[in-house]
Amino acid sequence: MTYVNQVTARSRPRQGRPDVSLAGVLPAQSLYETVCADPSAPLSIGVVGAGGSGKTALLAALREAYLAAGVTVLGLEATQPGPLQSADLAVLVDNAHQLPGSDLDRLRRFALAGDPRIVVAYRPWPRTPELDALEEAVSRRQPPVLLGRLDRRGTQARCAALLGQAPPAATVDLLYEQTGGSPMLVDQIVSSLQAAGQLAGDPPQLPLGVIDRVRYDLDRLPRLLRAMLLAVGLGAAPDADIIASVLAVDPPVIADLWSMARSHGLLRSDGQLIPLVRRALVTGAAPGTRRVVQRLVLDVHLEHGRPALDLAQQLLAAGVRSGDIAKVFETAADAALAGSAPGAGTGSDAAASAAQLYDQRSEERRVGKECRSR
Repeated sequence: MTYVNQVTARSRPRQGRPDVSLAGVLPAQSLYETVCADPSAPLSIGVVGAGGSGKTALLAALREAYLAAGVTVLGLEATQPGPLQSADLAVLVDNAHQLPGSDLDRLRRFALAGDPRIVVAYRPWPRTPELDALEEAVSRRQPPVLLGRLDRRGTQARCAALLGQAPPAATVDLLYEQTGGSPMLVDQIVSSLQAAGQLAGDPPQLPLGVIDRVRYDLDRLPRLLRAMLLAVGLGAAPDADIIASVLAVDPPVIADLWSMARSHGLLRSDGQLIPLVRRALVTGAAPGTRRVVQRLVLDVHLEHGRPALDLAQQLLAAGVRSGDIAKVFETAADAALAGSAPGAGTGSDAAASAAQLYDQRSEERRVGKECRSR
């Protein structure tokens, strides 16, 4: 969904400027400043980052810097036979991970010929022998530029650049907590907050348009990847054996799915979903689907002896009743009394926590009996 008002109309020219499009992304800013300082210097380098990390914005900024210096800028066409020499141009290639091996090999040979100016951007996955060879060729003089997540300071800097003024602390908190430091998601939320006039006053809420946009993009991912993400979003531990059991696939399949999810920029460093991504996934799933997946996740955690209290409480909130949930509360209560439950505390705190869990167990057993007697 696109929102248009006077605020966004005024802000659009800012978003195309390098000081805005690269704001907060320090490795990208450093490479851009290097090129601006001497556009005629040879340059051979890779740019690696997950989806939404700013690779395309960096290449766009480098293109403008080279063009302003009178340098011809080309892409793959520069590797075709012809009169152009590497000294005459700069070659900028985006999404190299999507190129066929023949194109990657031509880029490799171009990078090894003389002292070219070539910048190749790609995601960390999938990897092919041809992409590995190209990376080695363009990294002869310096390692690749790695575009990662924004920290809170970087998030604040990017928001300030987009707005043209210092953002409210509550807005920075929302952006940092919900986006996992993804520059693309920060940009989407700021744009939507501007359009909705939610940048001043009360603490901002996630605009529905942003959630819809993320859900739209998620719906275009491979089915099995979406299933894995939903399982993680509903409490599955980020463990290959756990997730493989939930999805009924072999564990090696999960390794590829996990790499795919990281490459798309959907996971935090701890293996959990970016909160905005989780919200879009979970709220977009049908209630029946959520309950089935939650129950599967609970069953697998119990089979593997993994903590399942949070899962049981999620199922209760969703209206699911079963004897297994009662067992989860009993096990958690026992652990609280033994002092081994997370956050259980000691002494009277542990006893109080255990008593509450035993009460929940008893209530679940009572409701279960009523359901069976009907």
